[in-house]
Amino acid sequence: MNRIFKSSLLLTSSLMLAACVTKSPMQLPPGIPLPEAEVVPTDAELNGNPLNVWVYIQSDKKSDELKLERDVLNRWMEAMRKTGVTLHEAPKKSRTIFGRLVDLESPEQGTLKELIEHAGYGSNGEYQGKQTVDYVMEVKVNRSTYGFQYDAPLLETNPLTDKRNPGSCDYEMEAHLDINLKPLPEYRTLKSFWLETEESDDAEVFDRCAHKNHYTAKNIYKQLRKDTLEQIGDCGGVALQKFLTPSGYILNYFSDGKEHIFEISGGTAAGFDDGQTLEIHRIGDLGKHHGDLLGEATVEEVKPKRSLISVSDPKLAEQILKYDLVKVKSGNLLSNTYNAVSCSGNITEL
Repeated sequence: MNRIFKSSLLLTSSLMLAACVTKSPMQLPPGIPLPEAEVVPTDAELNGNPLNVWVYIQSDKKSDELKLERDVLNRWMEAMRKTGVTLHEAPKKSRTIFGRLVDLESPEQGTLKELIEHAGYGSNGEYQGKQTVDYVMEVKVNRSTYGFQYDAPLLETNPLTDKRNPGSCDYEMEAHLDINLKPLPEYRTLKSFWLETEESDDAEVFDRCAHKNHYTAKNIYKQLRKDTLEQIGDCGGVALQKFLTPSGYILNYFSDGKEHIFEISGGTAAGFDDGQTLEIHRIGDLGKHHGDLLGEATVEEVKPKRSLISVSDPKLAEQILKYDLVKVKSGNLLSNTYNAVSCSGNITEL
């Protein structure tokens, strides 16, 4: 009975502590009307849904010796899941659309919108109630190779023991990917970069390297391939998060002259979280991926499809318009997820 009483007391105390720790909703100052920006987002862009990205991965047996295609996509899907970005594998084979045979490996700009809509998505805001596709990511595995080389010992025998000295088998694995990000509906290259990895290992052997089916060679190959995929997954995730960070739009303004609180489209579903630093941009004529940086804000409260952010600079608050673009500052996001410094030698922006 005493044990039951203690358990009940512990549970009650835990619930009371949780209730005390739970953050109460913000008490908002009075609402103030905002003038609208010149560029107004579509209804689909304001719904707070995650970004959707179609991924085309091109490779062939000659260039992609490691057969990275499927595993690379899975790694990136996992890397982007927490950021409110959803990656979809684009169709691989040709398909007849509206009586024409279309090459899905390298679609032309004119047919891309038809391909996306045929697959049940929209390519420019919401299309007949369908979910939108925001980006196309074109990936080409230019090279993935695996090789080994035998290095003979300097001395064939040890003069002290009169035993043979082993040589060394050096194993190397390399991969090189080209990545292009293209926002829709513009379908122009937003960012291009190379992703390169190089892994190596060695083993002591006599006379020659072990056959590829030998357990030592097999184990080294598996470990190098695992390390290669981790590098591609993590460093590719760093690059993608830099350019596909959660974004939304200014909707409402609340202020009492001291506090400056803005409601934005986008919440936990789109990858926003308490404490994140946001950049506020004025959208340019070329669309949502361009525009001047006005300043920064901090996420104070998040809901599934909406968030509240605070601006500490009153002069900045006066400049902000309804429908200005907000996006998570890339450095702020990456520091919580990946060690971007360790990937600096693997990524080359073009």
